[in-house]
Amino acid sequence: MSTVPGNQEKKLLKRLRRGDSSAFEVLFNTYKNRLYAFAFKFVKSEDLACDILHEVFLKVWEKRKKINPDLNFNSYLHTICKHTVYNFLKKASRKEELKLEIINSTLEKRNFVEEDLYFQQYEKMASDAINQLPPRRKEVFQLCKMDGKSYDETASSLGISKNAVKDHMVKASKFIKRYFLKHGEVSL
Repeated sequence: MSTVPGNQEKKLLKRLRRGDSSAFEVLFNTYKNRLYAFAFKFVKSEDLACDILHEVFLKVWEKRKKINPDLNFNSYLHTICKHTVYNFLKKASRKEELKLEIINSTLEKRNFVEEDLYFQQYEKMASDAINQLPPRRKEVFQLCKMDGKSYDETASSLGISKNAVKDHMVKASKFIKRYFLKHGEVSL
């Protein structure tokens, strides 16, 4: 997080008051990440947080002549950002489309995390179940299900009959299903 020392910030603010766009750019780059993060906490959408950030700095530019370089610029920006977020949320409560975008964005992020956790739990449980199979059954199961080999290919590579492969697969599948029913909430 970049910061500008107090005296340098005062000089930048004085230049900004005179319409110096390079001073504006330095201030924008200094504060953009903090304000974006603040807005994102409320709107839960990258696009909407960017819109709010740009609106905040548009207001700063429009009111640049009224900025007091002796006052805390960080507080000034956060106040503008807070009011911009508040007004945005107030508008969003009246506009169904914005409400849905915020809700969907929140659900997408939450679901992604939840799905990832469920997938990790599922993988661990499947691995635990497969590891409890008798050695030959485990070998048959891995060749057929994980390596994608046909029953004929598996039978040929292990030197057993196709019926033996089928038998191992049926028993392995039943065991794994029972294991999941006993140890987890994942339904197969």
